[in-house]
Amino acid sequence: MEDAEQESEESDNAEERKEFNEAELKSTILEFIKNNKVGPVIENSLKNSVKLEGEMITVELTNPVEVDGIEKVRTDLLNFIRKKFQNSSIQLQHKVNIEKAADRPYTAKDKFEAMLKENPLLGKLRDTFGLDTDY
Repeated sequence: MEDAEQESEESDNAEERKEFNEAELKSTILEFIKNNKVGPVIENSLKNSVKLEGEMITVELTNPVEVDGIEKVRTDLLNFIRKKFQNSSIQLQHKVNIEKAADRPYTAKDKFEAMLKENPLLGKLRDTFGLDTDY
């Protein structure tokens, strides 16, 4: 008798769960950001580096500051997402990707060189107008 009740409960939980994709997840995260003051570092991390695999949400981070921030909002964010999709099985994890951090340009010169790789016409503009990009 207990097995039948457990199966019934499991099927009820499965029926309540809403299916969702990465686009819907990102929209939900933007809603969370809008409704909560998470700070610019965490906002940027949540907007740009969220991946979905089944019911596992992974946030790729590039430095320890982001880890601390994500940990502060993790419970609220996870509860918000679970409630929105009516799915208590959703999990949230974060990974620190050091290689991704190494690719990020920091100085003005590095930023300009990165933009130049994406759009070579910037070099022509710099030369035509005699712009100093090293300031």
